[in-house]
Amino acid sequence: MLHINPDSIKIKKANKTHLEKLIDLLYVRIDKLKDYHSIYFFDNFIIENLEVIISGTPDEIISVSDSINKFIGPSTTVFYSSLKSVFNYDWFIDKVQNRYSGYDLAQMLDMPTCTYCNRNYTSTVISRKKQKIIRPQFDHYFDKKKHPLLALSFYNLIPSCSICNTSIKHGKQFTLTSHIHPYIDDIESEFQFSYSYQSDPYFKNGLKVDLKTNNNPKVCNYMRGMEIEEVYNAHTDLLYDMIYTKQAYSDRYLTILEESVLEGFKLSKQEIYRLVFGVYIDKENFEKRPFSKFKLDILKELGIVV
Repeated sequence: MLHINPDSIKIKKANKTHLEKLIDLLYVRIDKLKDYHSIYFFDNFIIENLEVIISGTPDEIISVSDSINKFIGPSTTVFYSSLKSVFNYDWFIDKVQNRYSGYDLAQMLDMPTCTYCNRNYTSTVISRKKQKIIRPQFDHYFDKKKHPLLALSFYNLIPSCSICNTSIKHGKQFTLTSHIHPYIDDIESEFQFSYSYQSDPYFKNGLKVDLKTNNNPKVCNYMRGMEIEEVYNAHTDLLYDMIYTKQAYSDRYLTILEESVLEGFKLSKQEIYRLVFGVYIDKENFEKRPFSKFKLDILKELGIVV
């Protein structure tokens, strides 16, 4: 999982803008409530917590949601329905041009690859004419069916690819005590990709991607929940290419490139690695290319990257 630094200027600005743009829109939706009980419910329990609900930390928003959930009951109650109506995710992700929406949030977050798997591109594309074309999906870290209050909360909207959001994570219950959270946990050093040779025909190219962790329960739960090892084993062709590079060229391959083929280009080691292998070697840039962590771990194991 990629770590999204909540203290970075980009994320702080995105959170601030999310609050400023969304809060007035939500007040308009609250004003449209007709049922007396729902109006009373919002006036006495929701409005005073609205800023926290929109932009509070993961700990803060789940605390508010748990306290409110005691009152709303099952999805058939009027309170549940009113929450779902006001904090309506489908309304938020609509391709409208005249108000703030999920496309604007995705553009501010600027996560080019999936936060959960780092396998797929998740670019946001808005045309020069402001036409909203594509964006990452948003996974609700805290399931929005169980926590309807958090359907639009900044730290509950995790930019992800459709496979991770819809096919893998969909409906799974993650908690801060049982699973890592991308805005809280930086686990880059707590797991490594490796590989082994296998005779089992299930594994293409006779290669298996292995995932090694430090046995942190939250990390292990996340890896199993998102089926990271299984999904990465669909990409042994990338593994094969890196192993072939090691076998085909000497250990001085990159040095030779730097001193002869690329002589005069004044490229840094990081730039050479990116050109040759399509990988960033500093974790702060992992999000910019798919498979960054995977490729770097394998290249280190092969001795290509020191």
